[in-house]
Amino acid sequence: MYRFHPDGRLRTFTGVMPRRLLGAALVDGARFALLTELGAGGIDDRDAEHFLGALVDSAGRPLDEAELELALGGGQANVDAVRAGLIGGVLSLQRVSAADLGAVFGFKREPAPN
Repeated sequence: MYRFHPDGRLRTFTGVMPRRLLGAALVDGARFALLTELGAGGIDDRDAEHFLGALVDSAGRPLDEAELELALGGGQANVDAVRAGLIGGVLSLQRVSAADLGAVFGFKREPAPN
């Protein structure tokens, strides 16, 4: 789980600060997930509004309310890593199901011992 702290920096629930944005997704049209060098994690629901400020259009401009509504409804959106407090440029916001998130971000949803 990732949270935005009062200083605007993104941190894991244990307080570790990721540095690089490697991927971003809207999961089942309802939640945001990020992939950083620390691994995959969801954006805490309490921070979703803050994260919306990192969504940009193809030219890197912040989305206005109408564009944001369109983007969240299935239109194109991108995530600006710098606006999310990270390194990594502008990445496309992927739309995935919770069932497919592990495959998209490269982890096993339900790991089992070998």
